[in-house]
Amino acid sequence: RETQSVSGALLVAKYCEKQRNIRAGIEFLFLANQDDEAFKMACQHDEMEVYEKVLGDTEDKKRHIQIAEHYEKKNMLAKAAKHYGICDEYSTALKLYLKCGERELDAAIDLVAKSRNATLIDQLVDFIRGDSDNVPKDKHFEYKLQYALGNFLHAVGIALMIAQREEEAGNYKAAHALLLKTYRDLESQKLGVPMDLWRQL
Repeated sequence: RETQSVSGALLVAKYCEKQRNIRAGIEFLFLANQDDEAFKMACQHDEMEVYEKVLGDTEDKKRHIQIAEHYEKKNMLAKAAKHYGICDEYSTALKLYLKCGERELDAAIDLVAKSRNATLIDQLVDFIRGDSDNVPKDKHFEYKLQYALGNFLHAVGIALMIAQREEEAGNYKAAHALLLKTYRDLESQKLGVPMDLWRQL
């Protein structure tokens, strides 16, 4: 590791494989510039997370597609979506995130905000509102989406509506916490605070 010796790393990789130390074997194959072999070993021994770690922040889109396909075959949809997203395959990534349901909505919001694709934005809004599956999701997700897209005034309108519902249900602390968060979000963007928000606060 310290000397970055390619030949030394290859010898260590072979030793690790003989010793069935697969994780170390993947790392040293990578250090030995045997990327394809490292990837193959990760696939064969179900150690893709180790390979991802040694791959780091590289923008090798071909490899990320292969990682995504590996995870998709194993029905690990959120991980597959993450790597499709890295390759700018936003439509495929969003489809997989939505299959995961509400638990991956934050990741889906980040993805769509990055893509700035109007079709994908509409698709995500429909999913959050329940138009696509008749199961409306928590309105907080719609607030997060509009905020992530930079539609701050729209986000404020959603926050006010949620807060009003919380107050009507007697959840005054939750309503105040949301309004305060909205106020701070606007403040962080150096934006003026609408009178409606001041009033409800």
